[in-house]
Amino acid sequence: MISFISYKTAMEDTLKLNLVLPGDICAIVGVPRSGMLPATILGTTRNLPVFTVSELLKIWPDGVVQHRSRRTPVGGAKVLVVDDSISKGRQLGIVREQLKDAGIEAYYSALYASARAAFGVDIYHRVVPHPRIFQWNMWRHPKIGKSVFDLDGVLCLDPEVREDDEEAYLDFLENATPRYIPTMKIRGICTARLEKHRARTEEWLERNGVVYGFLDMAPYDTPQERRRVRRETERRKARVSNEHGAFMFLESSVRQARRISKYTDRPVLCTDNMTLYGGLG
Repeated sequence: MISFISYKTAMEDTLKLNLVLPGDICAIVGVPRSGMLPATILGTTRNLPVFTVSELLKIWPDGVVQHRSRRTPVGGAKVLVVDDSISKGRQLGIVREQLKDAGIEAYYSALYASARAAFGVDIYHRVVPHPRIFQWNMWRHPKIGKSVFDLDGVLCLDPEVREDDEEAYLDFLENATPRYIPTMKIRGICTARLEKHRARTEEWLERNGVVYGFLDMAPYDTPQERRRVRRETERRKARVSNEHGAFMFLESSVRQARRISKYTDRPVLCTDNMTLYGGLG
């Protein structure tokens, strides 16, 4: 099973983390780049200045605003260093040494922690076990490279024209707007597009930098034939995902994502609502 954290969940969890933070904080320091997400939310919520580690080291202490709620001088307060997660604690360990050398007192926090790394911070919101994927860094996550993707609605926007309008649909195939393009080679693509559109589809994928292992297309001659066996598309996506040992399937349709998760023993991430089906959510 896999844990998936969306932007929405991270926002809610950051606000919960805020409730247990100490009161003597004069600034929020985010660990680039993912730590800037909770840092910005906490800084806005507490009306405190937000810095990266390098920015803080350049201006400390003169450039740090006093804690507004208590008018505490900078010398009587600490900064809060925050990262989105802590796994092995190496990055926060580096930051800890940098701030110690500069004579800056700090609390160290993470939004999420692995069980073995929780001791490496003063404060964290909750333990999220591995494997885990966060929405804000998912396209660089190595598990994405082991996953199978739907095409329309995931790699590109869904068509706004019907396949029956052949001229308009062929124009869509050539000029579809990219949506989520992974930065690594993915295991493969399984799409409801008809096999007869393979050449145009492959050209679009190459032009938009999508690197993949295989392209599985619907084995029908017409859209009408495919519609008569609508549920078979979902079963085919599940079957292909299993046959190729995919870590996860990425699907845009909420309805299809739910059904694919029932037909397969792999988690299914729905990109329309950023919900993981068949995983830990």
